[in-house]
Parts: sequence; structure tokens; C-alpha cells
Amino acid sequence: MVLCFRAEHHFVIVKQMISERKCMGRLYVAYGSNMIEEQMQVRCPKAHLVSKEILSGYQLECRDIYSGVYLNAIEDTSSSIPVYVWEIEDEDEENLDVYEGYPQSYIKVEVPTSLGSAMMYVMSDNVGECGIPAKEYIQPIYDLYLDEGYSLDVLDRFMPYPERSK
Repeated sequence: MVLCFRAEHHFVIVKQMISERKCMGRLYVAYGSNMIEEQMQVRCPKAHLVSKEILSGYQLECRDIYSGVYLNAIEDTSSSIPVYVWEIEDEDEENLDVYEGYPQSYIKVEVPTSLGSAMMYVMSDNVGECGIPAKEYIQPIYDLYLDEGYSLDVLDRFMPYPERSK
């Protein structure tokens, strides 16, 4: 079933509800490597995937921060990106803060989802220039997009080496 709703000038289309249970923790929206369940199990062992959605009003870019080039979500009213909505606990958020380099590299913003407002990390204004991410970083995200049937147009400009690794 596909659901739509409008919140704060952003449209969200729900692709798949993962869980019907009531959320008890904080909602977190992932748009890059944190969409990969195996990686989230390591970073946030208590996290639960609760929804797969399309978040309108954002596009992806890659920017250079201290440890490499990574995806970033920036506001763009004409674009949309696939996201995963996770339910996380305080310990998971603390782990993500360290992993994302909060608040130096990434800051937290609130975005609408089908389940309510959720926290999402976006790069702070003091990060470096746009760049091409390492293949080891972007390839698993590319593979996930292929597996889920998401449009590769969102990632193509970051993939000078487009190939399926699986």
C-alpha cells in the first residue's frame, strides 16, 4: 500500500512499512551507508528498521570531510531521495553522533516521515568541497539502490565506476 502526506512543504511517499508496532524510541532517517542493515547492526545494535520511504525536498551531494568523501542531503524542493527510517535508542544515537562526527562534521535536523518527525544528519557548513567518494563507500549504497529498485539517477554522478559488486 502507498500512502502520501504533506508536512512542512515536504511530501513523503511511503514505499513500505516495515513494522506495525508503535515506536518507542527516537526516529532517525538514513540516506547513505546507514541504509545498509548490516552496517547499522554494527553501529546501532538496538536500532529497528521501521519504514522505507521517499523523502521529497532533498537531493544528495558528496562532500569532503576530514576522513573522506561522503553523501550529504541538501534541501532542494524539486528533488527526492530514498531513505530508511530507523527507531533508535539513546545509546544508538550516541554511537551515531560519534560515527557522524556530530556536531563538527554533521548537524541534526528534523524531517517529516509517515511516522512523525525524525532526526536526520546533514553536513555542517564548515565541511569541504564536493568530491567523488571512494568505491568502498559508495558501491554498497549503489547495490542497495539496485536491490530496492530505486532510481540510480540519484547516485550516477558519484559513480565513475558503476558496476554491481554482488
